[in-house]
Amino acid sequence: MVFPAYDVLSFMKRDILVNPESRILFLGLDPSGGGDSSTSIVTLSLMRNTLVVVCVDEQPVKGVVELERMLIGHVERLRQPDAYPDHWICAFFESNLGQESAHLEAMLQRHRIKNVWVMHEKEKTGVLTTNTRKELYADRLKYFMAQNCIGWREGGVLTGNPRKGEAERIRKVLMEQLSNYRRVTLEAAPGRVAKWQFSGKLAGTRQVS
Repeated sequence: MVFPAYDVLSFMKRDILVNPESRILFLGLDPSGGGDSSTSIVTLSLMRNTLVVVCVDEQPVKGVVELERMLIGHVERLRQPDAYPDHWICAFFESNLGQESAHLEAMLQRHRIKNVWVMHEKEKTGVLTTNTRKELYADRLKYFMAQNCIGWREGGVLTGNPRKGEAERIRKVLMEQLSNYRRVTLEAAPGRVAKWQFSGKLAGTRQVS
């Protein structure tokens, strides 16, 4: 296991107030790779070495229309008067699936979402998530957990899905996957070297993270 069970349990029970001086939120979107996986969106506040999970959404997405509805619903929930109407949103879209990240940026532009910055690298929209980067991401998350400086938004985690209990459902699935998250070694095939990857996939469940 990558994350100690005690740290995962502590994180799941910890509520933290979003720093009132914060003016930036960080949005990450992991699109569905097909099959039983889900598209997932999480928005975080990071200030003074403290990470707060602010808004979460996850669901299977079939087609561009559903993807756009999900993304804009998430952003519009953040923009409501009782949330963060004036914060800048820094968006990081996974770019492993061709032009999908560029389409996501275009969705934000079509809806004229203000105060949004979208990550680009190597002249492409989005972020390429390699195994090396996933290892770095896991190490940083382990650090925040060990330091007790990551938690959930005090007052309730937001979600763009109006379904009752949606945020709590996502929290439970995330706990299961963090508890199961591990480094998996793929055995070498003829003419190829062995590889490894990180996975929190649970048999019989949708992939969230």
